[in-house]
Amino acid sequence: MRAASFKFRPRYQYIGFLMILPVMGLYCVFTLYPIASSVVLSLHDWSGIGPKAYVGLDNYAEAFADPMVWLSFRNNLQYCLGLIAVGVAPGLILAALLAGERIRGRTVFQTIYFLPRLLSMVVVSIVWGWIYNPSFGLLNSIIRWLGAKDFSIGWLGNASFAMWAVVVAGGWTYFGFCMVIFIAALQNTDPSLSEAALIDGANWLQRFFSVIIPQISNVITMVLILTLIDAFKIFDIIYLMTLGGPGRKTEIMATYLYREAFRHNHFGYGSSIAMILTAFVLLVSIVFQYSREKRES
Repeated sequence: MRAASFKFRPRYQYIGFLMILPVMGLYCVFTLYPIASSVVLSLHDWSGIGPKAYVGLDNYAEAFADPMVWLSFRNNLQYCLGLIAVGVAPGLILAALLAGERIRGRTVFQTIYFLPRLLSMVVVSIVWGWIYNPSFGLLNSIIRWLGAKDFSIGWLGNASFAMWAVVVAGGWTYFGFCMVIFIAALQNTDPSLSEAALIDGANWLQRFFSVIIPQISNVITMVLILTLIDAFKIFDIIYLMTLGGPGRKTEIMATYLYREAFRHNHFGYGSSIAMILTAFVLLVSIVFQYSREKRES
């Protein structure tokens, strides 16, 4: 029996366009329009009341000359590096341990480790705020129980430890997400390459770094890009746990532009900082993708 053949009819094309029109409409209204409005607003000086005054690129010039912008950018980088150390690296290690075929209860472990990712960041911020509380917090209670009272401090109020305390709270919700992605990648690697390396005398670490890691380099690149985006768009956990303090030690670009726009009513200046932040994340993502594609070619 001859297989049935279907020819593409032009009228089906119009049906497809009609099907995606509602989604495209929502995308334009809730994504493209706000972005375009922010770009336009960044070229104006506006306090939220009265007419807008066109200032061109003055807001951008002011932002690049603002030391608080650079301090916030540096804090964002610190949070990003911390998230890689506390979230990505443990996620990769756990994935390597759970990716074996003979691991019993792997699904249970995956579920337990992934659960923090499902929690609202508001809940996470409140819970970790209790843990770090200098009076009745769990962390200081354990430290005092161990007899090291000198190390019992106000973690979120200490300029040296505040950012790292927030990084631990954020990484706690992130490593399970990374683990799930890495497990999926590791399960698609070629086991014959590891077996060949084992026959040649390579130990587990040598096989992991020289055989397995190169096979999942694309996934690692993707996770690093997602980590960068998450680290530079973070707002809620910083705002709820420290408000950017103490002494602006945890001030990031999102909290700073929020402060400028909604507390000081510098909406144009805040929009220019948001556009700089968006351009930086987009540029770094493009560079990551380009370097990966160049390495593969």
